[in-house]
Amino acid sequence: MNFLETVTQRRSVKNYDATASMSESDFKTMMDTVLLSPTSYNIQHWRFVRVQDRHLRTAIQKAAWNQTQITEASELIVVCADIQAWNNQPERYW
Repeated sequence: MNFLETVTQRRSVKNYDATASMSESDFKTMMDTVLLSPTSYNIQHWRFVRVQDRHLRTAIQKAAWNQTQITEASELIVVCADIQAWNNQPERYW
């Protein structure tokens, strides 16, 4: 699929098959690819937390306005960003 097709055909998914699962190999491939994404100044000021514990996902769902995706999706990745990352060795950005 070319870029224009990808952008114009993308959709927000709200419903998932709660019985589906992703293999460890596919998960690793996905995350290895995600980590190649560039950020401004190449800071890579993110951390990804894979949440597999069902009880924790239920608690997160409550904090996320009860969105069903939190517990129904086969994978839950919480993206954390350090918005002050530039403070660590700021000279490397100037």
